[in-house]
Amino acid sequence: MEQYSEKQLKIFQNFYESCRKKEIDPTGSEADKQRALLLAQENADLVQIFGEKLDGGHVEAYRMGKQRVEEQAAAEKKAAKKAKIAEQRRIDEQAAALEKAISKLYGRDKRLFFLQQELDAALKNRKEVKGVVDRYVQRYEQADKGSQGSSWGTMGGIAAGITGSTAVGAVVAADAMNKDTNTRAQNAALKSDLLNQWPIYQSMQENAEARVKAAQAEIEKAKLSLMEEHPLAELMDEISLGKPQIAFTPGNTMLIQIEVSAKSYQIAEVPAVLDGCFIAEIYEKEQKVGEAFLNFPRDGITTKQQILKGHCLEAHPGVSYTVLILPAALWVIEKYKFSAEVPTLEKLIPTYSKKFTWKAIPTRNISWQQRLEELRLEAERRAEEARKTEEARKAAAAERAKKNKKIAMIATPIVAIVVIAGALIWNNLQKNQQNDSDYQRAIALMEAGEYDAAITAFEELGDYKDSAEQISNVRYTEALELVQEGRYEDAISIFTELGDYRDSAEQVEITQELQTEAELLMQYQTAIDLLNTEPGTEQYYDAVSESRGILEDLGDYRDCEELLKDFYLVTIRRTGNTNYGPFEYYYGYDSEGKLIGDGARVYIYGDDGRVTGFRTSDGTATVTSYDENGRMLSAEDAYAVYTFNYDSDGRLIEISRTSSYSGNTNRDTYGYTDENGTVLSEGEQMCYLGWIYAPEKNK
Repeated sequence: MEQYSEKQLKIFQNFYESCRKKEIDPTGSEADKQRALLLAQENADLVQIFGEKLDGGHVEAYRMGKQRVEEQAAAEKKAAKKAKIAEQRRIDEQAAALEKAISKLYGRDKRLFFLQQELDAALKNRKEVKGVVDRYVQRYEQADKGSQGSSWGTMGGIAAGITGSTAVGAVVAADAMNKDTNTRAQNAALKSDLLNQWPIYQSMQENAEARVKAAQAEIEKAKLSLMEEHPLAELMDEISLGKPQIAFTPGNTMLIQIEVSAKSYQIAEVPAVLDGCFIAEIYEKEQKVGEAFLNFPRDGITTKQQILKGHCLEAHPGVSYTVLILPAALWVIEKYKFSAEVPTLEKLIPTYSKKFTWKAIPTRNISWQQRLEELRLEAERRAEEARKTEEARKAAAAERAKKNKKIAMIATPIVAIVVIAGALIWNNLQKNQQNDSDYQRAIALMEAGEYDAAITAFEELGDYKDSAEQISNVRYTEALELVQEGRYEDAISIFTELGDYRDSAEQVEITQELQTEAELLMQYQTAIDLLNTEPGTEQYYDAVSESRGILEDLGDYRDCEELLKDFYLVTIRRTGNTNYGPFEYYYGYDSEGKLIGDGARVYIYGDDGRVTGFRTSDGTATVTSYDENGRMLSAEDAYAVYTFNYDSDGRLIEISRTSSYSGNTNRDTYGYTDENGTVLSEGEQMCYLGWIYAPEKNK
């Protein structure tokens, strides 16, 4: 294709597409060859390139155009596949980060983490409900003012109006006093409608508040959960582990799973479960390449087989790996019955809808005890290196201080020093023996993680050796451990108190960044979960609306801006009122702009992108005919025949439903007024109708 310019190739492509549209193939039958020649002779661009007689140039143009279209399609397919892989990879990274964060939660803190998710959701729901009720009250007050000019549009006034006859009298009195009959009558009618709706809004408020109180009560109850710690070896002996299996996500991330069960436990005659986390270390030959965190489920492990899953970002398809399963942390905790609203681990870290082909992964020929001992020795080696580095730093600092002493200090009478030393030497020898024993005990307490006891021991030693500095070292070590556990506020407080000790000031900044990232990640995951709500439902619109606020607050964090475009901007809600009462329909669209559902119907698409049917409360209707543009004209289910009518611009203007039994026909009509096609009214017997649009896409 190099012999032709880009402009010429575009001309060939247009010619090829014209032939395809007219179902002409110049490489086929003789009739097609002649038709293609006639079509080409009408193309001034082809005539200019090949001459008036063309001499087979039109066949060449067809072939080149076809090749160009196929190459473009292949390139687009490749780019789409690459983008899909990249998007899935981002999802995998988010899942892995959340798995790691949850793995740091221990004991009751893990349980409280799940309960906090429900409390956060309940608080947000209460806030949103308040906004809805406030708007309702505002509308009522406006209608009340317009109907009678009184000031009783408060919540108390509304309630009184519902439960007593005062409101009726007030409305009657207002009607009598109206000078502008038409306007005031309309306001009075609206006020009456709103008054009748108040129980609905009142119920919304009560339910929202009840949800918050229930979540708070659950948290307080969970704080009293009984818990026991057992040796790892003891708990591991009572765990049944299946053979680990791996698969790879569309993002080329390793997903590892293992079946696990445990015996029944009791704490003080109360049923209990085993909880904790495994670490799956992934090896290529003898080199560790990465790890996955296999968190136990929200409810812990019982005698029933359950599957633990985790992501390893470092592993890739096509490589032979082995795995070693290690206990990260295990504990026994009182069994707890969570409410249905509390999210599960699967809800927080969604698994894939795709059915993977799982395959077994060989385990390493080493016990978990041996591996933990290796890790312990490695940690000690690093700690010793850090200690030596710190000692070298102190020695260098002491040497510098010594060189800076004034000469007058050197002139202190040596005899006086000797006399003082001689007087104290015997007492110091005895005292030092006891102090050294206490010092070593304090060190042991620190290494065992008994930080408060270690600090007390060092304080009792006073100025013996570096006891004063060791207190700071204990606090520093404790703060580092708190960071690993995800207790960022406590860690920041300690680092701040330490001031200029070692790199405490820097650690404050690092911990604050980790805290911010953890909070952002949690908000982000909440938004993702909301966006996974089934489209076309009332819950879908509310969830997407809630997610919008979260994503907007997150700003340019990760792919929030793209998610706003792909999800929020594709949903609208329609509200209205008929003689039968108020209604709300929710219109949900996918990322390609296809209508998924409208509240009354959920649409079904075929492989060609056309609607092949739709589901209603009565069942599933099948499309029976289409127009030349692929739009459905009629559909039928067991109860009725549906007819769809369009205007000259291709917009839907009417849906009729004719009953198969009675022959009666109901119609929903659609009106459009401006150049954007904004819907202003719809349906029969409509008293009023309002539309709520998401920006841009749905206008």
